[in-house]
Amino acid sequence: MEGAAGAKGASPLRQAISVSGNRCVILASSGIRERAGSELASAVGKPRLAALLVEEGTSAERAEEIRRLLSSSGFRTFDVAIPAGWAALSLEAALDVADELAGRGLTPDDGIVAIGGMEALSLASWVAGNWGGKASCLGLPTTLEACILASGTPHNLSAAGTRGIVHCPPAFSSLLADPELVTEGEGERSRQNAYALMVQSAFVESPKAFDLVISSSETVAPDDTMGLLSQALETARARGRLASSTLASARRSLEMGLPLARALASRLGEEYPFGSYLAEGLRFEARLAWQLSGLDPDVVFALDALLARFGLEEVSCALTPDELLRAMKDETAKLTNRRMFILPRAVGRALPEPVDDDVLIQHLTAFCKARKPKRPSREAVVPVRESE
Repeated sequence: MEGAAGAKGASPLRQAISVSGNRCVILASSGIRERAGSELASAVGKPRLAALLVEEGTSAERAEEIRRLLSSSGFRTFDVAIPAGWAALSLEAALDVADELAGRGLTPDDGIVAIGGMEALSLASWVAGNWGGKASCLGLPTTLEACILASGTPHNLSAAGTRGIVHCPPAFSSLLADPELVTEGEGERSRQNAYALMVQSAFVESPKAFDLVISSSETVAPDDTMGLLSQALETARARGRLASSTLASARRSLEMGLPLARALASRLGEEYPFGSYLAEGLRFEARLAWQLSGLDPDVVFALDALLARFGLEEVSCALTPDELLRAMKDETAKLTNRRMFILPRAVGRALPEPVDDDVLIQHLTAFCKARKPKRPSREAVVPVRESE
């Protein structure tokens, strides 16, 4: 990573992510959003028309600020509203946005700017990546999760209720990660998702990356947005490197923890953030790897400790092992015919492997027993002397 964080006007943090035929430069510093117009003009060449995709819930003042910055760089702009949250990650929502852009006369030679979280920026990436030969697209992430995912591994879209079935190509030419925007837009659930992604990505990439996340968890305070952005950019780099690897096993390693995470999400819904489900999936597959692949138990305990340090506590659920196994099979079958688990031999060395049902039931039984909701203890009743 190049550059250093500092006060407004200092050199920004810089990370270039190259993956799937796309190169995205992430810049992070206080006030970096003020470069939105100039960055897009540099990517387009000759400013003409720009679509401003705004996630629902973004303040009118912030949208007006970005609109003004684009206008000052020579763009005529128009706004398009994007649904907030998972509603944005559907093919129907993306097609609605595409219809709006086409109706306004946007061409692949024009520009797209998107402001919002992970879901909004993933939708914008799909639209830009499929707009003619690919339109120039600039993102203004409002969460750490969006900073991590949008550049190289945006979320796929859903179709007919199946999440993640429609491929979303990485298409952003640049992301401007401003701590002020992240502070405004970040919620606790999104923060938990980002923490889980930091741990997962570092664990499957390399011992150096894993040690860096451990150090970050020990030294960066939760309110140090710039420090967290620095780690988010490192995570984006790790994910981009793995996603663009020529080794299928490296690309698949980013799925570690997802089979159980998706199963829990399908049964528990929004009761917990997805980051909590992913953390449980990481714990689960690390224990499978300890039994089946010889993963050092000290590494398993180090992973547990890191997840706990980030506040990714265990979920509480009353599910049965058979119910969870069925959910894992059902959710996996929606996306692939091959049911595999990522079983690391060591940090940074993971391979996808099938696991027999009897082994899964053994581990799921232990999991369900440990996560069973505890009965509330009876409070002692203090006798009260009746007044005479």
